[in-house]
Amino acid sequence: MSSAAGRRWTATPSPAAGPAPLPWSNPAVTGQLVTDPNFDAPDDFYAALAELHRDLAPEDSAKANAKLILLLANHIGDAGVLAQAIALARPKAPA
Repeated sequence: MSSAAGRRWTATPSPAAGPAPLPWSNPAVTGQLVTDPNFDAPDDFYAALAELHRDLAPEDSAKANAKLILLLANHIGDAGVLAQAIALARPKAPA
């Protein structure tokens, strides 16, 4: 494996690092939604998510969810990945 292949892609590589790997070599920008477990500490995330909603009225909880979704969608920034996530999140019609 070359040294470039082992580095993670960043928008601003250090000058000493040499040329940056191409963006599509980073699994995070391949256009595929990651659905396998991908958390370092899933319980910690779940606790933080529950804490976000603690003591919020239902309307404020819905606003917090919407804001979190938009922040994460902006971070992802890939319309194809977002479309895959939307399709998976939509409830299935009753049979």
